Amino acid sequence: FVGSRSGLTPGRYNITLKKDRYKQYDSSIVVEAGKRNNQDISLEPLFVNVSITSDPEGSLVYLNETMLGKTPLRRTGPDQGMNPGVAAIRLVPERDFYKPINANAVFELTQDFSQHYVHEDLRRYLKLSVADKPYLAYVDDQLYEVNSDDEIVLTKESFTLKVLYNGARKESYLPFEESLFLLSGEKKDLQV
Repeated sequence: FVGSRSGLTPGRYNITLKKDRYKQYDSSIVVEAGKRNNQDISLEPLFVNVSITSDPEGSLVYLNETMLGKTPLRRTGPDQGMNPGVAAIRLVPERDFYKPINANAVFELTQDFSQHYVHEDLRRYLKLSVADKPYLAYVDDQLYEVNSDDEIVLTKESFTLKVLYNGARKESYLPFEESLFLLSGEKKDLQV
């Protein structure tokens, strides 16, 4: 401020700056006749910039049960930034064979929140080698049509496999039945 050009008489003035989602700024300045008084003022944001990514991409992002969008997700600035505090984050992948993620996030005014989440791949692979063809394969009573080179892709870690011969004289063959347990990513070759 330059006292004589701004129309302000020399003296002490109180200044208040207000903007939505920013902390109010209160100060005072002294205006002296013929002297320039420059002040750069940065308002303190009352929001947190948020960046959430996932592997794989495209997961739905829920914050306190409100859907915000898909990953990669950026919420920045006073219009989109998040309020400070603790929030429940849920990421739901596009495909059923990835495990959803539930986490808590702490949004602090002093720093941006940036987090990368990796979904657990729930797929398990079962390859059957069956001597007598044709056959039917059931996993927990669900029929899987399997050719000789096909793998059955599963998302459950424990299940019951039943293999039935489906050709002529099928009544003379005993069914194969076994309870199995497979870890995420595990591949099992089974001779029946």
